[in-house]
Amino acid sequence: MYSTGGILLRPRRAHTLFRRLPLAAVGDVRYVRSTGDYGVLDETSHFLQGRPINANEDSYYDLPGRSQEAASLYEHGVRAILRGLNYGEHGLPLMGSGDWNDGMTCGAEGKGESVWLAFSCMMCSGNSVRLPQRGISLRERCEAEAAQMRRNIEQYGWDGGWYRRAYFDDGSPLAR
Repeated sequence: MYSTGGILLRPRRAHTLFRRLPLAAVGDVRYVRSTGDYGVLDETSHFLQGRPINANEDSYYDLPGRSQEAASLYEHGVRAILRGLNYGEHGLPLMGSGDWNDGMTCGAEGKGESVWLAFSCMMCSGNSVRLPQRGISLRERCEAEAAQMRRNIEQYGWDGGWYRRAYFDDGSPLAR
């Protein structure tokens, strides 16, 4: 779910999480490491609030509400990363009805997997490890997730000549 100009787009597509998360994770890490301003990670912000997506919808537009719940920037990042760690039968991230390519609908039934999102997820997990120590269990989990994702990409994402794009809901690979 994200908001642009006050209007909320809440799609079933996984790209909304991982299209922005790498930039945020890289930006947070670079900012904190460059400035030494670890306090920014304690800044508090409310979550957006919107209704769940109905079973018959791919997405919806609406005006977002402001949730009563607020959390630190660090906690927002942790929740986003953990929310994105949902994998399919090949150990690659589930893509919903699309990833970076909005026209690609490989996972409308919720089982499609994206190789592109796997690379993005691996990058996010790796960048999270570079954030200041806030919990050894998160650091260890991110390191383990990134290592496993790398193995899954090589085993299931690489076809011997090219990286695949995705897997359909039925488990068959999307052709190059």
